[in-house]
Amino acid sequence: MGNCAWSEAFPMGRCRYLRFEGSDHRPLMSYFNSERTKKKGMFRFNRALTEQEEVTRLVEASWNSSLLDTMKKQILLE
Repeated sequence: MGNCAWSEAFPMGRCRYLRFEGSDHRPLMSYFNSERTKKKGMFRFNRALTEQEEVTRLVEASWNSSLLDTMKKQILLE
């Protein structure tokens, strides 16, 4: 719940409505951290991707890079 500026300022922000408690208004709980509730779904592995060199290089680079490096690159690109 928010406008575009709010979403850009808090990209990991989430809101949740709480139960009615003695009023006709529902409290709104806002979260500003990176914890997201994950939806459980079936994971499907596409074995054909392992045969493509570009995919292998991309996965290896992702696994070997640190989160800090990734954030620095993102900041420099903006």
